[in-house]
Amino acid sequence: MKNLFYFVIFLHCFILLSCEEQAEQTKGDLLYTFVEEDLHFEVKTKDDYKVVIVNNPFVGGEIAEKYVLYSRDSAVPNEDNVTHFIPLPIHKVAINSTTHLGYIEAIGESAKIIAATNLDLYYSQDFRNRIKNGLVSSIGDRQINHEQLIASNCDLIFSYAIDGSGYKEVERLRKLGQKVILIAEFMERHPIGKSTWLNFFGTFFNKNVKADSIINSVTKEFVEIERKARANKEKPAVMVGLPWQGSWYVSGGESFQANYFNAANANYIWRDIKQEGGVPLTFETVVNDALTADYWLNPGSISSLSALLEKDKRFAEFNPVSKQSIYTNYKRSTVNGANDYWESGVVRADLVLKDLVAIFHPELLKESELTYYKKLSVN
Repeated sequence: MKNLFYFVIFLHCFILLSCEEQAEQTKGDLLYTFVEEDLHFEVKTKDDYKVVIVNNPFVGGEIAEKYVLYSRDSAVPNEDNVTHFIPLPIHKVAINSTTHLGYIEAIGESAKIIAATNLDLYYSQDFRNRIKNGLVSSIGDRQINHEQLIASNCDLIFSYAIDGSGYKEVERLRKLGQKVILIAEFMERHPIGKSTWLNFFGTFFNKNVKADSIINSVTKEFVEIERKARANKEKPAVMVGLPWQGSWYVSGGESFQANYFNAANANYIWRDIKQEGGVPLTFETVVNDALTADYWLNPGSISSLSALLEKDKRFAEFNPVSKQSIYTNYKRSTVNGANDYWESGVVRADLVLKDLVAIFHPELLKESELTYYKKLSVN
């Protein structure tokens, strides 16, 4: 992990030194810099075992989860305040999110996943084939089915808690004898921070070398694409989202999405809202803020302008509608709602950023085919 930390710092320093004049001009608007200390997890290597700590694993959760990973052939290490002792290697795991599959598949260990929630929401064709062939069983949809999870006899389940109530459910599972490993990649506000959770999974599967190699490659490419984007003087205005249940939710200015836009050298309209999560706005506020935006991104699963206008004819007032400059991150998706943006995309921050730069600054990546994004069709 420390090698990764120094690698990232070196790359950022290289960019700032090679583009000193430009950096000085945009000093107040540089991408929020990712450093290892900002991560919500850390891995400590001892003589013959590892300690993995997850800090603040959910919103308002000022706690630390501590997992001790050791060889099955060794004695249980002498550590205090341990959430779970995990003997390695692990053979059978369950997952509770498509992002978990994205990480585990990237290091080549998806065959060890034998149970999962929401089976319809996975995009990977290989994993879907395993589901079809009965190699992956369901452990619930909207929530984990306790009986099915226990029956799966997994070594552990990778899960998450959004808030305190979600953590209470984790505690209930633990009282039933289940080893629940909390994944908090959704708490990271930098795209590279999300990608770096690959190292967390690599630790559990003894694949740290492969994980670090992928992370280093993704980071190097991410920084290079960011450098190209910042060389462009044009900075298009970007709006996001779609109304839902009476409110128009947008990403806060300190969110990972806002940091993606900043890295792509775009002017995110709500960049000054100092929040990391979603922010509910009224339709009138969005009209006032974003009527003349250059681009509209992430309007959910809607795939055409005609379908967008069917939802609300007032959308026609927005400039991106007349310009036909609306893009959705549902290019790699299925009719059941599976979306690879929330699967392999959490690892490949470089490809997501490449999509955004190709959209906002097409002259910089003229022959680049979009991976996760696509332009809304007319009909």
